[in-house]
Amino acid sequence: MFPVFLLIFLSRLFFLSISPSFYDSVEYLRLFESLSLLDSLKEAHLPIHPIFIALGWLFNRINLGGVLFTTEVLNSILGLLFLIFFFLFLSQITERKKALTLTAILAFIPPFWLSQINVLYEPLLGLFLMASFYFIFRYQQTLKLSFLHLAALFFSLSFLVSLTALPYLIFFGGFAAFFLNKKIFKVAFLFFVYLLPSFLIYGFILKLKGLPINEGLAFLFLSNNILEKISQEGWLFFLRGFRNSWLIFSSFLTFPLSILTIFLALKQFFSANNQTRAIIIFWGICFFLLNSYWHAGMFGRLSLFLIIPPLILLLKIKSSRFLFLILTFIIFVSFLQIFPYRLKKVPNFQEREYFKENYYSNPLMIISNYEEPYLIEYGEALILNSPKTDLSEYSKRIKEALLKGRLVFITSQAISTPYFQFDGMKYHILSRRKNHPETQGEKLIKNCQLLAVKEWKNFNLKVYRILSCPED
Repeated sequence: MFPVFLLIFLSRLFFLSISPSFYDSVEYLRLFESLSLLDSLKEAHLPIHPIFIALGWLFNRINLGGVLFTTEVLNSILGLLFLIFFFLFLSQITERKKALTLTAILAFIPPFWLSQINVLYEPLLGLFLMASFYFIFRYQQTLKLSFLHLAALFFSLSFLVSLTALPYLIFFGGFAAFFLNKKIFKVAFLFFVYLLPSFLIYGFILKLKGLPINEGLAFLFLSNNILEKISQEGWLFFLRGFRNSWLIFSSFLTFPLSILTIFLALKQFFSANNQTRAIIIFWGICFFLLNSYWHAGMFGRLSLFLIIPPLILLLKIKSSRFLFLILTFIIFVSFLQIFPYRLKKVPNFQEREYFKENYYSNPLMIISNYEEPYLIEYGEALILNSPKTDLSEYSKRIKEALLKGRLVFITSQAISTPYFQFDGMKYHILSRRKNHPETQGEKLIKNCQLLAVKEWKNFNLKVYRILSCPED
């Protein structure tokens, strides 16, 4: 057992990313370098991730060799602890050899491996959620109240990592309702009691940021109101949710493994008892809701923990050779995705280095929303991120800057947004195909004279200088 976990841990340490790869990574590194934890919490964007920021800040007091390396080592450790809890859970329901094989499969599922070699809060969130589920499962087995207290404690900690822990109550609640039906009120009460201090901590941070608590809490909990989204989007909400869920599921598990687990799930659904059917339904609802939201940085990671239940279905496979074949396939596929992060810096960070090294005095930059965290500090930025962007105002600002002799730049990602946006090393999973004939960026630069000043051919990425634009 020890050699397997050591190998998993080394697979993280040897493949740590050489650049902050995802949307908020640059901001997190800056917060971890701050001299004051309170300042870090105060400066963090909303919705905030208090325990992740606090733990990252504390661990970086050690400084193992730069804030990026130190933070990624921390995530590798958290990922290992998560896998240990997963193994302990599996050991309760199957033989240790099979539990170890399935743990190794999970360890090398592409997004799990990727999240543990980068600057993301998912390893910490996953650890707390896995610990919570393990202890609630142990409570179901033994009815020892201490296990239930630990389950509630770890869930409240996961909530302090990210508000996205709350939708997981659908899955946890479904498990408790069908396997702890006589204890459901005790479970609900203890979870509520342990969550109360978390709300107080969020309130303290909002006050620290100078925000009215009622307005801040409304933003935290109502800004992505699911009912409001349904009323605005109608049936499109459900179509997009199903599309997103399938794309994420098949991307995370790989297409062959996703088909296999769906087959096993359907077989279980139609042959097992009502409890198992209910768990599958609750899982599906939770997975759908979490993937119905657009978010930046490793799209789909909000539902990363929910990849576990489909993998548990692999226990139905009796052949150890077939499981080993799955493990070999997953390692091979994941390696092809992970290795580039060790070899090259992600495209958005290479853009950042270009503007940092070629210092331009207060340029005007037109960039996409995905480039914003990387480039915002190197000039005055106009962000192209939605159809609501006021193109006439942006056009006016560009012409004013040119008249004043300022340098004006626009990136190829800004021109193509919302399509072909880099999310790490690859395009965002929802931006890989152009659905409209003309983007906002293309409209903005129509008839403008551009000069390409930097090109990354392997990424099909360019930075242009705008030389002139016609008067209206």
